[in-house]
Parts: sequence; C-alpha cells; structure tokens
Amino acid sequence: MSDRGPQISTRLREKLLLLARDPSFVVDRTYSALMDLDDDYAALAPTARRDVLDSIRTFISMWFLCIVEGRPPAPDDLELLAEAGRRRVHQGVGLNSLLRAFRAGSKEILNAYVELGRGDDALRDELFFVVTPFLLERSDEMAQAIAQAYLDEQFQGARWRDAMRYELCSAIFSASDDFESFRKAAEALGVDPSGLRVGLAMHVNVSGISPSSLERELDRFTLSLARHLKVPYTELVRVMRHERLLVWVPCTRGDSVITTDRRMFKLMSAAVQTLRPACSAGIGLMNQGPNGWAATAREAINALESGLAIHPPVRVRSFSQIAVNESVRYADTTLRYLDSLIERLTREPDLLPTLETFFRLSQRRKATAAALGIHINTLSYRLERIETLLGAKLTDFESLINLYIAMNLRRGSGGGITNEEPAERGAEHESLRVAWTSPRRA
Repeated sequence: MSDRGPQISTRLREKLLLLARDPSFVVDRTYSALMDLDDDYAALAPTARRDVLDSIRTFISMWFLCIVEGRPPAPDDLELLAEAGRRRVHQGVGLNSLLRAFRAGSKEILNAYVELGRGDDALRDELFFVVTPFLLERSDEMAQAIAQAYLDEQFQGARWRDAMRYELCSAIFSASDDFESFRKAAEALGVDPSGLRVGLAMHVNVSGISPSSLERELDRFTLSLARHLKVPYTELVRVMRHERLLVWVPCTRGDSVITTDRRMFKLMSAAVQTLRPACSAGIGLMNQGPNGWAATAREAINALESGLAIHPPVRVRSFSQIAVNESVRYADTTLRYLDSLIERLTREPDLLPTLETFFRLSQRRKATAAALGIHINTLSYRLERIETLLGAKLTDFESLINLYIAMNLRRGSGGGITNEEPAERGAEHESLRVAWTSPRRA
C-alpha cells in the first residue's frame, strides 16, 4: 500500500478544497440516510445524534483534505475515527451499525465525485481512475481502525460493567442494609441510587446461544427493551440471577405506584410480542434504595413464576395481581384455614370444578350451568352443597373473598381443578400445603 496520496490536477484540487472546507451537503445526506436506515442511530438521544453528525463531518472533511494534500490518512486522523468508534460503544450503537455509517459516508463521497465529474470528461476520468481507487484502497484500513477500537472498548467496558453489576447485585441481595456500597456501585454505573425503580424479571429463551455470545445477546436484548420502555439504554441496570434476567427500570418522577404499575404492564405487554429472543416477564412494584431494589426484584420473580405456573402460561404478570395471594402464602394460620376449605370441597368431585367455573363466569348462574353442561337446578344443588359443607353463604362477601383466594392459590400453584378425588384426603391436604408454601418453579 502506497504511503502517498493520488496526484491530482490543480483544477480538481481547487474543487475538492472547497468541499473539504464546507462538506455540508455530503454530511447531511450521509446523516439522513443513516437515521432512515439504521435503528441504532435513530434511537439515540439528541446529544448523541449531534456527536454522530460531528463525526460524519470530521470523517468527510478529513478525506477530502487527504486528497487535496496528496497523502493517506495520518495516525492522528485514524485516532479521531477510533475515538468515535469507542464513543459508539457507550451510546449503545452496534458494530454493524457503526460500519454501516462508515459505508454510508464512503457512498456519499462517491456520489459527490459523480456530481463533480458530470459534464466534464477530464475531471470525471481523474476522479474515477485516480481518486476513487485510492478511496477503495484506504477505506478498508480506516474501517479496520474503527472496528478494532470499538471491539477493544467493548471488551474493556463489558468487563468493567460486569464487575460493577456484580458489586451492585451483591449490595442489593447480600447486604441490603449497606447503602454506601450500593451507592458507590450505582453511581459507577451512572445510576441515581436514590431514584425510584421497578424490577422486571424475565425468562428469556437463550437456547442455541453459545456462552461466549450470551452477554452480547443480552446487551442487544436490553437495548431493544429500552426502546419499548421508552427509556435510555444507559438507564437500565441488568443482571442474570438464578437463570432469570433482572432489569431495574427508572420510574417517572411524580407518578404513583398504581400509575407506574399500569404503565409498566401496558408497555411490557406490547414488548413481549416483539422482543427477540422471546420472553415472559414479571413486574414488581415501585421502590427505592438497596432494600427496595431487592424487594421489587423478588416481587417480579414471584409474578413471573406465577404466570409461568398457570396453564396456559401468562406472558406478562404484575405482582399487584398476586399481592394478596403472596401475602397469604406466608401467613401460616391463614394458609391452614384456606387449605381446609379446599380439602373439604374435595370430598365430592364435582364441587371444585363447579366453584371454579362459577367464579370464572362472575357468579352468573345460567352461564355457569351452560358451561358445565348441567341443568340450572343441578347447579343450585351443588352451590347449596358447597354452602352446607363450608357453613358459609356464597352471597356473603367475606366468604366469597376467602374462597376466591383459596381457589387462586390452588390454581397458581399449578394444582389445577380436577374431577378426580385422591385416594387419601390426607395426601391431598399435604400436597396442597406443599404447593402453596414451596417456591414456585417455572
């Protein structure tokens, strides 16, 4: 590869010097093409977009100057390109997108050559037989410089961010009273330690992804998630814990717990339809500080596993939907009482399916009878039998609430409602007890 640039005529040099001093139309066309064609650039914050625009201007001006001065890109020129590549790592731009920007700039430079040479045979021949081969020869060198700088920065940044995420996770789950350690790790990641956050727990299908590629895929997944949640990628904090991807999402200042919960549920319900790889998600309640981050993450995990345990599984579930059930699960006396309600109804095989259908159809008797394929009088008999066995009226609000929670706990445990009566009711009682008090498994 020659260490000299192309030798060009004075007339061409004067025209290219004008382009080097004001390459605006080439820069603007490159920038517009990039924003239209590449999602990574289109999703950038305004400040990052300005940086991209400045980098395009630097590259194109540098290139025209190299031609004018008859020299290849200098080490300082390559370092400017490399530095731009390093910044793209932290702006969430992928390597393919970075190289696409470089190709877009090269293409617009060639288009500028076409316009310069149009109608002038001498300039046209000089541009395409002298200048263009030099561009093609040197563009590979510049692309390599950008790509290598990007990969080096990505590797160093990934190692550093992994270490910081590990420290933050340790401060949250192992020493949640150690606010100082939590604060230092959060601030190192550029996160406000006093801000309100919602925890997301996701079961992400990563089968077929090699261990060496997993982190890169999770970064890409998190970037896509950030777009769906309408928050900057750098504001999300993620860790893998117990084969679940945990992500803490910043909340909108001033929003209530209910408003935040509804908003997150709506956004995640839309996100899981298009996120790749496919996932299911649980949503915790808004909280803050190390104890709060730990609590919202646990809530999200419980919501996720509750959704996965239902048949058919629920793709998105909020802790607010199971908050009462979760509270009951850890109240031993209450749990035993609800357990006894279900155990008593299992004495007659038709009663549990009847009660479940009755609740599912909002206690509408005609609809329930039709769904079960029985006469309305048969339904009335079964409901009266339930009232007799439990010593409670189904018109009594408190009795309905107790039964509804008991049925939800049974359904959420994966036990389901069957027409089969166990051979030994003691075994049924114990299986329900274990199902309700043991951690759920997906």
